[in-house]
Amino acid sequence: MSCDRLSELRYGVMVALTIQSLRKSSSKKLALIGAGNLARVAMQAIQAISPFSSVRVASRSKNTRKNFCDEMAANDIPDIKPAASIESACHDADVILTITNAEAQLIKSIWCNPGSLLVTTGGRQECEPEAILSADKVFIDDWDQCAVLGDLATLYIQDKFGPENVTATLAAAVTGRHPGRENDNERIVAVPQGLTSLDVALAYSIFQVAIKENLGTHVKWP
Repeated sequence: MSCDRLSELRYGVMVALTIQSLRKSSSKKLALIGAGNLARVAMQAIQAISPFSSVRVASRSKNTRKNFCDEMAANDIPDIKPAASIESACHDADVILTITNAEAQLIKSIWCNPGSLLVTTGGRQECEPEAILSADKVFIDDWDQCAVLGDLATLYIQDKFGPENVTATLAAAVTGRHPGRENDNERIVAVPQGLTSLDVALAYSIFQVAIKENLGTHVKWP
């Protein structure tokens, strides 16, 4: 397995676990902003462990989002359809997931309903500031990384958001060390940027399976 593929798998699992841990129990509709390779892996991981009954996809290219939806539908993901715009994708969405390389305020606060979960994973700015600043809770994977990448980095530079504004880490929410969502009215933001330690952990897990199942190729180490 290539390092790129391993990183994609880690990314998909990371996003899926974030959503599983922080979505409200009645969540049905997912808005997916982005339709690239990472979105494919994330969508399959989400439907494997935390499925939605309705998915609306927005991206810059009409053909890209249509092809993405056709491919995902062929992989047994139900009711996944292209949206005419980001706003229409986000309409009444329980979870909004951004997977883009954009540097623009794509997501507006007004589209984030009470009880919704906004997961922003881009390395630049994907959301207008109020979409994050008005949230009831904000979860991150690592502050040092968020301070230099993504939406929180922009707010940190502007002195609008700092580590004292973080509710808890995603690791704490996933493992139960923090309660995470405590009611269905909380509007939550999650910012999983991804950690190298997760790549190592996933590689080790795959290695253990390979050993158990006698898979792979044995090579001599110098």
